[in-house]
Amino acid sequence: MAASKNLSKKEIEILSILAHAENPMTISDIVATNSAYTTNIVQPIIHKLSDLGLVEVSAKSPSPEHFALPIIPKMS
Repeated sequence: MAASKNLSKKEIEILSILAHAENPMTISDIVATNSAYTTNIVQPIIHKLSDLGLVEVSAKSPSPEHFALPIIPKMS
């Protein structure tokens, strides 16, 4: 992945978690994978990965304020 040069260790870890997941994950799902992660850590990383085109929201949620949007890695 060429963009990995510009990604932090945590960004790469979260992208890896998403890439190895069997199903789309929510921010809460990602937070639950590592006790060092919080919503305040994961959410901006997901926004950056989305801005870079590396992840996307897989479906609409009726309550996005609860961070229930499933996120999947984009395969190019």
